[in-house]
Amino acid sequence: MIHGGPGAPGSLYNTAKKLSEKFAVLEPIQSKYSITDLTEEMHTQLTLHSKNPLTLIGHSWGAWLSIIYTLSYPHMVNRVILVSCAPFETKYVTQITERRLQRLTVSQQSMFKHLTEMPEQNGSDKEKMQKLSGLTEKSDNYNVAKNIIKILTA
Repeated sequence: MIHGGPGAPGSLYNTAKKLSEKFAVLEPIQSKYSITDLTEEMHTQLTLHSKNPLTLIGHSWGAWLSIIYTLSYPHMVNRVILVSCAPFETKYVTQITERRLQRLTVSQQSMFKHLTEMPEQNGSDKEKMQKLSGLTEKSDNYNVAKNIIKILTA
């Protein structure tokens, strides 16, 4: 389980907890500040505590890190599952907000727009980020653990 970040450590906690009922689960800690260092840190942790090949489940930034890791160490990875991964091509970036809004109620859509369109009038950055985080959690993730279990047992 490769958590999102920066600022989202533990983003897969609930999913990891649910999956641990059926599978062995590792949650490598990301503490480095460059992609190279993060990749090497993850490799050290995974080789120390696991048998390969592994299934990497990456959320948000952790999805990107999972792909980077897999490209660096393909012999270590059996499959990669991406959860709420940012698009790989810029042409899809414009669809992110549109799709998020489609998955929210009308009142949630209004709050999302309010928080993203006029940031200086929406309270502290911490408060705003907490509200936005809650809304994006609702729009970007749907029954993650259940769907991953289906993939892993197929």
